Amino acid sequence: MNKDEVNYIEGEKKYYWHSLNKSHPDKCDKNHCPTSVTSPTGSSGTDGITGSTGASGTNGINGSDGFNGPTGASGTNGINGSDGITGSTGASGTNGISGGLSAFAYIYSTAAQSVADTGSVLFNNPPTTSSPITFTAPSTTINLTPPGTYLISFELSVSSGGGTWTIAVNGSITQPLSYTSRSENSQVFGEAIITIIVPSAISIVNNSGGSINLANGLSPTPNTSVSASVTILKLR
Repeated sequence: MNKDEVNYIEGEKKYYWHSLNKSHPDKCDKNHCPTSVTSPTGSSGTDGITGSTGASGTNGINGSDGFNGPTGASGTNGINGSDGITGSTGASGTNGISGGLSAFAYIYSTAAQSVADTGSVLFNNPPTTSSPITFTAPSTTINLTPPGTYLISFELSVSSGGGTWTIAVNGSITQPLSYTSRSENSQVFGEAIITIIVPSAISIVNNSGGSINLANGLSPTPNTSVSASVTILKLR
């Protein structure tokens, strides 16, 4: 060991310097040196160069879906599209009922006459008619040729008894087509709508139980009015 660095011998004792400075007054026996004082920490060195970036880690597990957000406000309406191509014409509908009257007739008698029970009124004048209603004077029947619906009305000038009178279809007398007058020297009226499905004969029949007289005017001026008349209109 170098004396100049560690120790020296003074007489028979070996001494150690507390410092390498030999001029330092402190020295101690070899076996009795006090613990050395810790020197203060030196200044930190400068930071080293940053290392290179490490490899990327593996992707983590996807998180669960979040809650749906609130519905957004409705957008404004878009511009209307252009008109489409016009479709083809549909099939024609069935024909409707024809308007107006398809046939008519006015038939009358100017003769005073007595009509027996269950007998028919005689019409003696040329009629005003249109086909398919036909009548040839003098006659008690009016012919309706085609099927259809007809309005029939009649008027009688009775001078005795009044009586009950019927619109008879092919000679058939029914209550729905019968009309009664309770006084003489009066007018008897009747009117009905009938539908026929085959050609039919129409007549005005006395159903009173006895003869009834029809007048063609009032005394003292007879022959001044009709004694009976019938109007027929074909409705369809």
